[in-house]
Amino acid sequence: MIRSIPIEIKLVSILVLCIFVTSAVNAQKQFRLTVTPPAGVDAASFTAFLDDGKHTEKINYTSAPNGALQFSGAYYSTYAAIDLQYPKSKGHPENTWGRRFFLDEEPATLILKQDSTGSSPFEKYDFKKGKDFRKEKMDAYTSVEMKKASAFEEKNMAIIDANTNPEITHQYFAVLLKDVNKKRMEYILKTPDSYYSFFAFCNLVAPTKAVAPDTLLNILNTVFPDKYKNSNEGNYLKEQLFGRLPLKSNSTAIEFVSRSADGKTIRLSDFKGKNFVLLHFWATWCRGCVKEIPAIAEINNEFASRDLKIISVALKSSKDSDYSNAIKKWKMNWINIYNDDNLINKYGNRPVPRVCLIDKNGKIIYDSAEKIYENDADLSQLKNILKNI
Repeated sequence: MIRSIPIEIKLVSILVLCIFVTSAVNAQKQFRLTVTPPAGVDAASFTAFLDDGKHTEKINYTSAPNGALQFSGAYYSTYAAIDLQYPKSKGHPENTWGRRFFLDEEPATLILKQDSTGSSPFEKYDFKKGKDFRKEKMDAYTSVEMKKASAFEEKNMAIIDANTNPEITHQYFAVLLKDVNKKRMEYILKTPDSYYSFFAFCNLVAPTKAVAPDTLLNILNTVFPDKYKNSNEGNYLKEQLFGRLPLKSNSTAIEFVSRSADGKTIRLSDFKGKNFVLLHFWATWCRGCVKEIPAIAEINNEFASRDLKIISVALKSSKDSDYSNAIKKWKMNWINIYNDDNLINKYGNRPVPRVCLIDKNGKIIYDSAEKIYENDADLSQLKNILKNI
């Protein structure tokens, strides 16, 4: 059973805990990793994903003359986390073996030693100058639940990705993955001094949104030592969790300073007393977002003359050109902000599309993430509010 953690913490306490959280993570560091693949393995089939403490994205490598793969880049967290993957078969590249490696600023080397074809290239290796968590017991502790979830995933992956069967989707996310995270939390609460436990809490447990943000904030601030909870990634998670706390109508919008796509400084406070602000979160790869844009454009055309300013905040696209092309294609001739992790984090990094209407006093008077607006897909309720501004 998971150790009991008090969850009835007051919002005032959360505000105090988060008051010192910086709005940006500034301590950028550099990593370098050289990977030597085993003989007989297709080096070009390796893929790598970097968790830099702010987000996770695919990274490319350069090939050394000896066939080694060289990875490098920037990170903000205590360690750069590199997730290396290799397909189990050419016919099903989505099914992969993988292992995560942690790096600091000292150049590291990884020599993979595969025993036989058809087995994972990550079972045996020499890893130098990096942080190796092979001795951690979390994988063993969660092995039963992980095997059940992995077997179900491999059998039903296409259905899960397409979300065409509610029963299978529910079984996977609400039952199997919930059981995995329950076991993870048991392990984390038993080993809070381990960086690996802290990393798992930040990157595997907190993002699932299965646990209320106030509970997660309480665990973060009462369970982990200062060196973790006050680290860059600890502060970043605090800010994200604070942004995920339920926002009710007439609550104060969170202040931000950002830069628009055309290079202008955008401060929310600059609009106070002068304009209503429609804060619109979206992404080019989100079908629901794309479907919603005509309604946003319609709102802009109808209410821009009535002191309404629209600020569209886009999550990162797979290619930056996808974003710039989308802005032109859909004639989004209002304020546009792209890939501002700090702004997105301040508002909880919630699913998109999301729309918040902020009045001239800086109060949120509509938030599509609120339950009362969950059926307002066509934004008709929002338009009714706008007609009275």
